[in-house]
Amino acid sequence: MSESSIIKKPLFWLSLTVVLLWLVVFSWPDNRLHLIFCDVGQGDAVLITYGQTQILIDGGPDNKVLDCLSQYLPFWDRQLEAVFLTHPDTDHLNGLLTVFQRYQVKYFFSNFKIEGIMKARSLQKSDKVKIGPLQFLALWPDQQEIASKDINENSLVLEMVFGKLEVLLEGDITQKIEEKIKSEPIDILKVAHHGSKNSTSEDFLMRIRPQLAVISVGKNRFGHPAKETLERLLKSQIKVLRTDEQQDIEIVSDGQGWYNR
Repeated sequence: MSESSIIKKPLFWLSLTVVLLWLVVFSWPDNRLHLIFCDVGQGDAVLITYGQTQILIDGGPDNKVLDCLSQYLPFWDRQLEAVFLTHPDTDHLNGLLTVFQRYQVKYFFSNFKIEGIMKARSLQKSDKVKIGPLQFLALWPDQQEIASKDINENSLVLEMVFGKLEVLLEGDITQKIEEKIKSEPIDILKVAHHGSKNSTSEDFLMRIRPQLAVISVGKNRFGHPAKETLERLLKSQIKVLRTDEQQDIEIVSDGQGWYNR
C-alpha cells in the first residue's frame, strides 16, 4: 500500500463523519410545530411535525407524497405516529398506499369503520385524539346524522389545536356540512374540496374568520379552485395560499403565534 493511500483513508472517514454529523444536526427536529400542505397535485396531503412526532392527513393521488415526507422528515426516521384518512377518494387515498409501504404507522384513523386492523379507529363527531401536545377534535361525520351516500359529504373534518393555534381541516365537505360544524374563529383554514364552488360559503367564512386559507390543488378538469370561492375569500379579506402556485406551503408555530415560511 502506498503512502498516499494510507493518508487518504483517514481523510475519507473523517470527511464522511463530518458530512453525517452535518446531516444529523440540520435534520434534527426543533421545538416548533410545522404544518406542511404538501404539493401533491390535484389532491390533499398535510404533514404535521412536532419534535419526534409526525402525523400525515391524507396522501394525495400518487407517490408524490413521498417527496414531501423525505424533504421534511429526518432521513433516519421511518415512523409516523398517526395517519388520518378523511375519506377514500383516490386523490386522498392512493398516496397513502405507498406511505404504508415505506413507513411504519403507529395509529390509523378514518371516517369509516375498519375491520381487522390493529390500532385503527373510526372517528365520529366529538371524538378526540391527543398526540403529544397536539389535539385533534372530529367535527364530522355525525353518526346520528348521516349526510348522504356522498363520500365527500361524509369526509372526516378535524380541528387541530396546538396551544393557541387552531387549524380547521375540512376534507371535501360541501357548504351544507359546513353549516353544521363550526361557529368559532380559527387561525388557519384548509379550504374544502380544493376550492370547489360548492364549499366555503360567505356565511361560513364570517363565522370562522380565518387569517389564512390554504387551497390544496393541482391541474384539474373541474375548475378548482372556483372563481366564486376565490371571490368569497377575497371579499372576506383572507390571505390565500395555493399549492399550485406556491408548491409546498409550510406554517411554523410555537403555540402562540405562527408564520408562513
